Amino acid sequence: MEAVTSPARPLLLALALTWFVLSGTPAPAELPTAEERLKILADLESVKSQAEKEKTRPPLEFFRSQVAPFGILPYVKPNHWSTLSLELRANYDDYAGLLQTAPVALLGMPQEVLYRRDARLMRGQRARIGLQMMLPQVPRELTLELLRPEAIRADETWQTSLRMLEPHQMLILFLTRESNDAFASWNRLQAMYPTGTDRTDVQAVEHRRYYRLVLPLEPDQPLLSAHPLTWTIISH
Repeated sequence: MEAVTSPARPLLLALALTWFVLSGTPAPAELPTAEERLKILADLESVKSQAEKEKTRPPLEFFRSQVAPFGILPYVKPNHWSTLSLELRANYDDYAGLLQTAPVALLGMPQEVLYRRDARLMRGQRARIGLQMMLPQVPRELTLELLRPEAIRADETWQTSLRMLEPHQMLILFLTRESNDAFASWNRLQAMYPTGTDRTDVQAVEHRRYYRLVLPLEPDQPLLSAHPLTWTIISH
């Protein structure tokens, strides 16, 4: 067999390069640069760190609690029904149990009551659960529990913060599809406060005012209670 002559070598090299390109095999010049290799390693470390973080998550996770129709301030009026809305998630398995409050003492009576409802969670999916309750006295914190029927101990507990709405105060809720910023000026109306209120005394103003404005953070998705018993504190 005769050796390949010098004039044929360029043609063979061209054919070999074409084969590399068409077959998807990277040529030496296409190997990752040092910067690209560092990025790949960083991405791998990020994935590994996320996997480790997932392993440390609790089986049941509470994210936040809200009192409708407030988005942030958890005002509850004594002796009126309220809806407490909670966001929670089961991280490893589906969960079928109960959501309930700690025992609530009845005013002037030795008895206590529990407010509870079903809690069904799909694995890995955040769920929003509303719980109706009526508190004779509003504590600064209220204990909530997730537990299975007939269980002795709760599977998870959560402390939710509450603030008392004064007995003489009512809410004015603004429902609009557009920005509700313009309605904030209603706070300056004389009808909101008793005559002669010193507006410079912030604490006295908050205590003596007749109405509190509720301006939803997302005007097109206000946090509304689905239960009519909880609407008694809404004046307008």
